Amino acid sequence: MTLSIHVDEVIKKCRLMDERFLGLTLAVMVKEFGSARKFDDRQKALMNAVAILEKLEPKLSPWYIRHEKLIAAGVSLVGIVSGLAAAASSVAKLAAGTP
Repeated sequence: MTLSIHVDEVIKKCRLMDERFLGLTLAVMVKEFGSARKFDDRQKALMNAVAILEKLEPKLSPWYIRHEKLIAAGVSLVGIVSGLAAAASSVAKLAAGTP
C-alpha cells in the first residue's frame, strides 16, 4: 500500500509529530502527486498534502498567532479588571460623598 493511504492513520496516531517528519511526508506526497497517472491518485495525494500542510501550519506559525486566543483573553481580562477598578473607585467616592 502506498504512503498516501496510510498518512491519515499516521497523523491520527501521532499527535505530537516532529515537524521534520511532517515536512518529509509532505515532500513524498508532492512527489507522489507528480508521478501519479490516474486522476484519483493525483487527487488523493494532493488532499493528503493539504492535510499535512494544515497540521504543519500551527507548528510553524509565529508564537503570537499560535496563542492569539490566549492574548485576546488576557487583554480582555485587563480591560475587565481596570473597568471594575474604575467602577469601584466611583462607588467609593459616591459613598464618601466626594464628587
